[in-house]
Amino acid sequence: MGRTPCCDGKALKKGPWTPDEDKLLVDYVQANGSGNWRLLPKLAGLNRCGKSCRLRWTNYLRPDIKRGPFTLRSTSPSFSSTASSATSEVSHSR
Repeated sequence: MGRTPCCDGKALKKGPWTPDEDKLLVDYVQANGSGNWRLLPKLAGLNRCGKSCRLRWTNYLRPDIKRGPFTLRSTSPSFSSTASSATSEVSHSR
């Protein structure tokens, strides 16, 4: 009554990803898209779980990920808008 297991009980590789595995994943996603993550490991030639591949792509390998430290400019607007809305709520409640 739920989903079928994605891993089929076979021994999948766990632990750190190798550069070769990263390259296989990136090459496959760039050529074919990221359609079905449960089928992707088998089609890409990886001995990993689909969830592991999805998380690796989403958190580390996507080309549009911004890397590096946060800047004051990137964090400041969200903080100031939160602070100003909290201040206005306090003043309206009096």
